Formats: sequence, structure tokens, C-alpha cells
Amino acid sequence: MDEIRIGQLVMRVLHTPGHRPEAISLLVVNPTRSPEPSILLSGDTLFVGDVGRPDLGGPEGGLEQYRSTRRLLDLADYVEAFPAHFEGACGNRMCGRPSSTIGFERRFNPMLQLTEKDFVRVTAETPPRPLNMTTILATNRGLDDYAWVQLNAGGTVRSLSAGAARTWLQVRSACVLDVREPWEYAAEHIPGALSIPQAELAERLAEVSKDQEVLVVCRGGARSLRAAQFLQAVGYDRVTNLEGGTLGWISAGYPIVAGATGDLTHEILRDRVA
Repeated sequence: MDEIRIGQLVMRVLHTPGHRPEAISLLVVNPTRSPEPSILLSGDTLFVGDVGRPDLGGPEGGLEQYRSTRRLLDLADYVEAFPAHFEGACGNRMCGRPSSTIGFERRFNPMLQLTEKDFVRVTAETPPRPLNMTTILATNRGLDDYAWVQLNAGGTVRSLSAGAARTWLQVRSACVLDVREPWEYAAEHIPGALSIPQAELAERLAEVSKDQEVLVVCRGGARSLRAAQFLQAVGYDRVTNLEGGTLGWISAGYPIVAGATGDLTHEILRDRVA
């Protein structure tokens, strides 16, 4: 096990793949008090009340995450765990507390009570990737510099209800931009919508013309509002958010189609509006 000395402390490096193939956790040892670790910096492997999402870890991400969390459970109950995140997009059920202990998580973390099979199944059910996630990851890994994609504050963006948007689209040559995940888009989307998941938006801006009106769409309206604010912040002046999202569009009885981007689509809900 590799070690890094920082003053009187020793950091022991644990390879804990799952969230990412290269993911690590750090054990903190204060040799003047004990040769055993007292603190775990668990990164994106173990959260308070949850575990890290494994969808960035490749095909074996879920299984590796299971094995990595079990490796951490070999630690003593008194070891304090400090994860890299709490209550955010990197986990479904994480707690707002900034730290916990191995003993508490062993007993009360629902993910750590699952069998290997159930763990892999449940971790595959990941939430949508955050806005501009792919470019943020590239920046964090030193592969590129996309520091400009960080949206620190949201501006005011015009929103339209499904009914108003339908009429608005009929008199404009607008781009309908669907920022949901590909599997959501493939299940049902507004006819003619362009699929660019919010996680990939910054790196695919060239596909969205600044010369067109843009109606940004997601499932319920929250992701699309954030994406619309980002577009507006980087120079898209003709951006509108679909209030209520695809669910509101469907509830209004307007047509949707199914199929992945570029596939032949078929109508699955007929237009019931005169």
C-alpha cells in the first residue's frame, strides 16, 4: 500500500475503483497516537447513507464499487469517514451530514445491506448526469480547460407552458433541445427534438445555432431551466424553457415520438388538440 507523509501524519492510499477506474480513498494515520488509521477520506466510493454512482466506472463499475465498499468495511467501526460529496448529483440517497463512521454506515447505510447482485442492480439506476459533467471531468483530469462552463448563478429565462409553447412553435422555426439522458429521449420526446444531454451540453454547443430560437426541454422543467440559464450565460439570447417539461407536454395531449437519436421514430401519442 502506497503511503504519503504530510508532517506527522501518514496517508495510506487505497485503490477503490467503481465510481471511476482510477478512484482512490485515503486512510489517515497519526503514528504518534496509533499505528492504525482513525480517518478515511472516502472520495466518491462511500457516502453518508449511500455510495458513489458507478456509471463512470465502465462496464464493471457497479461490481467494482461493491468490492471497494466491502474493502472499506474491513476498517474498524471507530474510523471516521469523510466523503467528497453530500446531498448532490453523485448519489441518490446520500445524507446531508458531512461525515460519519464506518460502524454507523455498516449498520445504517442501506446500500451496504444489499447482496452483490442487488447492489449492482440498484447502482445501475443512476440519476441524470449533472449539467456539463463531461467537460467538468475533463477539466478536473487536466485533459482540457473548461473552467468557463461553471454556472455560478442562474439568470432569468423566459418559460412557457405546454399550451403556449405549442402555439409558439407553430409560428417559429425553432430548435427544440431535449437535455435529458439518451434513454429518456428514446422512450418519448417531442417530434423533431434535438437530443443533447445536459451533461454534454458545453462540448456540443456547436450543434445549437445562435441564429434560431431554442426551446429547452427536460422531464419536468428543472434540468431544462438550468441548461437554458447556461446557454443564456454563454451568449444564446433566444432561449426559452418548457415549463412542466415533457410530462406537461404529454399531459396536454400533444404528440410525442419514441426512438433513439437518428433512429426511425414512431408516434406513440396522437395529437388530441384541434
